[in-house]
Amino acid sequence: MKIAVNAKALLKGNSDGVGRFMHETFSRIVKANPEHQFYFIFDKNYEPHHIYGKNVEPIIITPSANNPLMWWYWYEVLLADQLKKIKPDVFVAPNGFLSLSVPTAQVAVIHDLSFEHYPELEDWTKRKYFHHFFPRFAERANRILTVSNFSKSDLCGTYKISPHKIDVAYNAADPIFAPLTQKQIDDLRFDLTDGCPYFLYIGSIHPRKNVGRMLRAFDRFKDEVPSNYKLLMVGNPKFKSPKAEKIYREMHHKSDVIFTGWLSNEHLSKAVGAAEALIFVPIFEGFGIPLVEAMKANVPIITSSVTSLPEVAGDAAVLVDPFSITAIKNAMIKMTNDYSFRNEMAAKAFERGKLFNWDNTASILWSTIQNAIE
Repeated sequence: MKIAVNAKALLKGNSDGVGRFMHETFSRIVKANPEHQFYFIFDKNYEPHHIYGKNVEPIIITPSANNPLMWWYWYEVLLADQLKKIKPDVFVAPNGFLSLSVPTAQVAVIHDLSFEHYPELEDWTKRKYFHHFFPRFAERANRILTVSNFSKSDLCGTYKISPHKIDVAYNAADPIFAPLTQKQIDDLRFDLTDGCPYFLYIGSIHPRKNVGRMLRAFDRFKDEVPSNYKLLMVGNPKFKSPKAEKIYREMHHKSDVIFTGWLSNEHLSKAVGAAEALIFVPIFEGFGIPLVEAMKANVPIITSSVTSLPEVAGDAAVLVDPFSITAIKNAMIKMTNDYSFRNEMAAKAFERGKLFNWDNTASILWSTIQNAIE
């Protein structure tokens, strides 16, 4: 079988959730199926370690597509021409973007529909593109894979897609995420926060991630609970939300917020393991990989009570209303004032983390790919 894969999400350095999904699933699929030929299609130079086997042929199609106009040209003209040359049995899009110009069987991995529910949080050109094309991608796909039952229900309800066409495979975490010893925690905190305990946030500073309310909650927590607690922010430090940036600049305890930038998986696993708690309170999420990373590291979780997050967290997290600064703040106070409660939530998180495994995710995706051409 010849399988073409949109590999644009495999970025140099650190990838977002889509990039991690592709890396973890296709590194396994390629190695488990040496008899099949894979074509990884990039729009810029790639890293050699993303070519997972001799049965992978990398293809670069330029120019790079980084705006809606170029997306259309890249997918409907350049990619379509390449697929006509390759003649694959199936095309797989881990980011959900298909080519509508070819008859090839196609699999769309659609992680969430946040842009449909909160269009105002996207640049207007991207908003128009997503709203126009993603219903068509969902209709055109022979099979769809998504990462939570919440997202499956959302796809069915929003785009009127048959549930029989959609498979669900949960995300997971790299095995490098694991509990740390107390000495490791102390040493890492010394390096990261001058020895201070910290709440951890992982992700971009996008409006959907609700960073502004999280920062306000942390500021109020510091006002009410005099302490040396820090807030460690892992991810792109560039503010994509002017409102969140304004909140940050007006914080009383701005000096207690530390931006690390993106970290390698090795360094991220240590930052997670040494955290007092993960705080991840987006207003919309298709899955939430940071939750599973914290679970694997035996770290308690504060997360949102909306969209997919209760499904992922189960009873192993403190669920809060993401629109309530007071609720977020109170969860932080509870986590720091009641160590018996904190340890109980950490143990629940660690136990729940056993449900999530990239081998299972890869296996389900492979079945989806096979079913797309039957």
